[in-house]
Amino acid sequence: MSSVQSIASTQAKSNICNDLGYKASDILQANCIIWVEGPSDRIYLNFWLSSKAPDLVEGIHYSIMFYGGKSFSHLSGVDNDVSDRVEDFISIRALNRYSVIVFDSDKASSQSRLSSTKQRLKQEFDNGPGYTWVTAGREIENYLDAEALEMSIQEVHPSAAKIHDKGRWQNLLKYE
Repeated sequence: MSSVQSIASTQAKSNICNDLGYKASDILQANCIIWVEGPSDRIYLNFWLSSKAPDLVEGIHYSIMFYGGKSFSHLSGVDNDVSDRVEDFISIRALNRYSVIVFDSDKASSQSRLSSTKQRLKQEFDNGPGYTWVTAGREIENYLDAEALEMSIQEVHPSAAKIHDKGRWQNLLKYE
């Protein structure tokens, strides 16, 4: 016995493609989109990914896209067709079901809290498919070796004396 169902939601359409064995890259998309704040984050992630998983190819297995800090509050990890939210939010899931979002905590200390926008996006993305990576320190640069970063800054800016403050909760790109 056969039955016919109308498929209207984005999630249902995605589930059908999955059931048929299709991946996003089969229809001219990468399998996953990693959303980052800006171009330097892409450089770091590509380096780290190639170090840990050299078989992953950007453009096929994943693509990295920028959302930029100013537009952050307009993004959503919820499907447009299942959301009661204001229509002004841009659903990243509409571009690719398997999305990851990376953002700086921007916290000044371990006791600081994430902004309400970041808490909302973390919850939406962690509900899947996909997930959120919030930096453990202030920003993604805090994962870099501070001494190597300082030498790089001095190489590009010979007048730079030193990074202002070093540490997990400091802005490592602020120098004297």
